[in-house]
Amino acid sequence: MGATMERPRHQATDRGRIPEKIRECNFFLDLMERSEKEARIKEEFLFFFSAFLCAFRTVEYRAKGVLEKAEGKSRADEFWNNLQDDREMAFVKNLAGFEIHGDGIRVYESMPLGHDPESISLFPPTLVQRCRTALEKLENTIRQIPQLL
Repeated sequence: MGATMERPRHQATDRGRIPEKIRECNFFLDLMERSEKEARIKEEFLFFFSAFLCAFRTVEYRAKGVLEKAEGKSRADEFWNNLQDDREMAFVKNLAGFEIHGDGIRVYESMPLGHDPESISLFPPTLVQRCRTALEKLENTIRQIPQLL
């Protein structure tokens, strides 16, 4: 049997690169909102949404990597767990995981029948607002940590 190869571990170390991804998140949220208002929900909206999820996830990973370099793994893990404790940030993080590792996200073009809370979350106006809220919370969390500024 041959030796197993370890996957290289990539880790962000440049805190200056975090704000650019936050701006990217806002860029795609604006496009999602515009697409939704112009009733171009299907494919275009989903492309923008997928790009937002990737950028959001990158913000989290960059912040974690920078914090780990500055303060160590335990502090970075604490930061990571705090993100998961917030309902809105966890919602977006879970959607990102499903988009990247699963079958993708189903977005409803009109209000779902029965108004199931999870279905409503995936109705475009509600979805955009929840993503904005999660991004604002993530940005505020990052601003409270001097090593990430």
